Amino acid sequence: MSWITRFMPGVGPAIGAFLNPWVLLALLAALVGAYLFGLREGHQQLEQYQAAVAAVGKAKEAVTRATIARQQDITKGVRNEAKERIRSLNRNHADQLERLRTDTSRSVLPTVPDAAAGDPNPGQVCFKRDELNRRVGAALVKLLEGAAGVLQRGDRRAIDFLSCATWVLEQKAAGDALRQPPP
Repeated sequence: MSWITRFMPGVGPAIGAFLNPWVLLALLAALVGAYLFGLREGHQQLEQYQAAVAAVGKAKEAVTRATIARQQDITKGVRNEAKERIRSLNRNHADQLERLRTDTSRSVLPTVPDAAAGDPNPGQVCFKRDELNRRVGAALVKLLEGAAGVLQRGDRRAIDFLSCATWVLEQKAAGDALRQPPP
């Protein structure tokens, strides 16, 4: 201490004033007050930050719930549509199977009378050419129309499949876009 007062003789009484217990107590009280003030301000900032984070979290949760509900509605609609389509296809299949069973029970050819009792060739049957041609031609036309109908339904099924595949890819792209963070 003496070397400080030697070079700066006016500092000695000032340092002595700082060694006064009342001054030291006042400085200590000021330090404790500043610490408590900083602690209170920090706590208030923390509470504000937590409230802001909670508000953002609730908003994101609401958006997520809305997205989930929308996707569930889409899924329910697709499932109901698929169930209805399967029911329709089952009904159509049953109708086609019944029609096939009734159509195969009928003969394309004219009715064949029973062979006469004294007929030398009971296994041989003769038809009039024009009636045979008309019946066979009508059967072939019906067969070709049925085949064309099957082909047209196949084309429609292919178009429906492509439409569904395109829709699924669009939904996947939309879902991927939802998962991307906003810019």
